[in-house]
Amino acid sequence: MVPKKPKIAVFKFASCDGCQLSLLDAEDELLLVAGAVAVVSAIVGLYLSYYLNVASGASIVLVETSLFGAALVVSPRHGLLARRRSRPAGAPG
Repeated sequence: MVPKKPKIAVFKFASCDGCQLSLLDAEDELLLVAGAVAVVSAIVGLYLSYYLNVASGASIVLVETSLFGAALVVSPRHGLLARRRSRPAGAPG
């Protein structure tokens, strides 16, 4: 009996293959920023967990979530504040 070759399934998310490849080929600057955010979040989360006497993992996650929330609000192009500023005066919202 001949062993079967393993198969790999690929789901196409976009119309071009370059979009999927751009997810894998992250720029070096983005990786540095992500690493710095992770280190800062870990340090701040550990300090908070020590002084507030809470679980360290939960405090690290809360710090990272708050950083994400801040980025979501104040992002210059796609943030909630940018959307609010770019909307015309009488638009529903």
